[in-house]
This record gives sequence, structure tokens and C-alpha cells, in this order.
Amino acid sequence: MTVFALAKVEVNTSILSDPRYDYLFSVERLNQLVMEGIPFRDAYKQVGMEINDNTYNPVKEIDHVHQGSIGNLPKTEIP
Repeated sequence: MTVFALAKVEVNTSILSDPRYDYLFSVERLNQLVMEGIPFRDAYKQVGMEINDNTYNPVKEIDHVHQGSIGNLPKTEIP
């Protein structure tokens, strides 16, 4: 059954251009603020206020350069 189902799967490569998914990028905004030195609690409140005030503008161009969580380095790159 799985083989049959997977053979019929079609990936929607443009789904994230749908405004319904804009809030998925709020995590990126939060991480950006934290990386800039804002404490997580304050960054979380700021992003929440942006969403609540309808001033949140998602940045959809994401360029992660590593696997895993933001700030993690592969074991081969740990100083």
C-alpha cells in the first residue's frame, strides 16, 4: 500500500508562496532577533506583537548553511 501511495505523491513546490503559510517564517524572525542578541523572551514577545499588530512581514529567503538547529556546527568544525 505504501509503495502505491508514494508513487502517487506530487510535491507542491510553490506551497510556501501561499500567504496562509506566512507564519511558518515567524520562527526564522525569532531566531534572527535572538542571533542579534535580543533575549529569547523579548524576541518572542516582539514577533508576537508584530503578528498581532499586522506588521509582521515574513522573509522567505532562507539560507541555512548547516544541519540541525541554528548555531550548531558539525562535529568536524567544533574548535
